[in-house]
Amino acid sequence: MTLKLPEFWVSKARLETLLDGVFAIAMTLMVLEIKVPELQNRRSMPELLAQVAHNLAPILGFILSVVVLGIFWYKHHRQYHLIHRVDSRLLAINLAFLTGVAFFPFAAGIIGRFPGNPGVFFIYMPCLAFLSICLAAQWAYARRKGLLDPDLDAEGATLFHHMNVAAAAAVTLVSALYIVAALLVERTGQGRQWLGLIPLVMLPFAFTLRHWRKRHGI
Repeated sequence: MTLKLPEFWVSKARLETLLDGVFAIAMTLMVLEIKVPELQNRRSMPELLAQVAHNLAPILGFILSVVVLGIFWYKHHRQYHLIHRVDSRLLAINLAFLTGVAFFPFAAGIIGRFPGNPGVFFIYMPCLAFLSICLAAQWAYARRKGLLDPDLDAEGATLFHHMNVAAAAAVTLVSALYIVAALLVERTGQGRQWLGLIPLVMLPFAFTLRHWRKRHGI
């Protein structure tokens, strides 16, 4: 007699708990890059302010990275509100996503410690692209395997898919443009002042995507 085990579904609640924990730890670790200043004169306000100003780049990097991780947490949470079940392969995609989240404090530390070095975005921006691709892959797989909420209609699922793919493509394209431009600047020694403008390419896309989401109720 052959025994057949019941089909196993990963607990959606446990996955979301794991994800919340990893995000919370990653956000907390990033603040460790901001060092408490050591003062020669512990009562000197000018010395204290000078030391805090010296830490301005890590502080800004921390704020930026917390906002970025907060956006990814929100996007994942919103996406999983519409995913009904989780199988082992969808779990694997989630673990890849969590790997990117856990790596993010390192990327944030690099950008905070070496703000004037164009090479910092060789790590930071591909990390953003990887997280975006993972989100798109999660939805694409869940949609293809019928793991979405049965109350979600096919048109809504397709629109969500297109939105994810467009976002992942845009972040990946901007990352590639930055890396190519930075390599050219390093080789020619010209145009360094324009490198910071490349991420602004994302702004028109972000406003268009937001308008599209509101128009379609996504």
